[in-house]
Amino acid sequence: MGDIYFASKEAFEAFLESIATCAVPEPWNFTGRECACKYPILKSYLENIFCKLRKEAAEGKANKIVYSADGQHILFNTNLPDTFGNDILILAEVRKKSNGEEYYENPTMNKSGIYGRRQYGFKDEAKPEPATFFEDVNEVIFQSGWQIDANFDHLFHIIQDNRSRFPKEYQGKNPAEVAGDLEKAIELAKRMAKRNFKYIAPMYRPQKNGIQLLMPIYLNGSYKQAPDFALVLTPEDGIYLPETILPIEGAYQNARLIAMPDEAWLKPETIFKGGLAA
Repeated sequence: MGDIYFASKEAFEAFLESIATCAVPEPWNFTGRECACKYPILKSYLENIFCKLRKEAAEGKANKIVYSADGQHILFNTNLPDTFGNDILILAEVRKKSNGEEYYENPTMNKSGIYGRRQYGFKDEAKPEPATFFEDVNEVIFQSGWQIDANFDHLFHIIQDNRSRFPKEYQGKNPAEVAGDLEKAIELAKRMAKRNFKYIAPMYRPQKNGIQLLMPIYLNGSYKQAPDFALVLTPEDGIYLPETILPIEGAYQNARLIAMPDEAWLKPETIFKGGLAA
């Protein structure tokens, strides 16, 4: 799981199971799809949370990755609450490669509180902080007054580069025709977003260490099934630039990193129902 290693696949599955059981209930898998592990959404979430925490620690932010006094163990905050409202913390053993780079083994949930952490050499005041994805809440809210720069060149490259992510009936169409339907779907989504500020979901993009937005696209204008895909919008100087499109399952995983989406179009139990493009 990224730079965290397990003794066996069984240990890995047991680790995910323990967190899914302890955390406030939410869907951690996709209905109707066979995956490599039982909780693929949770795996992706923890992997990316830990990566973000390490990045923040490298930038000098305090208490993102907390080390024991002897440097043999770390604690980090998953930003997931358990059923009693407490932060779920992960304890792991520190290992080093021959080149000095760290990796981590045998992660477990830390359930034993301050007394238990003392046994591993952590100070009483050791309180790992959760990852920070934005400073201003407006960063994660779609600004309906901003224009979306959906010019033909932008849309043409998105269509050409992502043919396989469109519904089958669109994959053989002329790009200009597809672009016309995509433009209409964008306008429809903008109207919906004015009625519901949560309709367009935020996601974190590690490559740029910034926030992007996920706009649901219904090419045929029907809401009777899940969207065909999500259009990724990048904020840039008061406008939104369309960057690419994501399958809905990928959009959910990206959006979940910041917060659990609560919109009908981003529900794992419906993502693979109704003949979705993926």
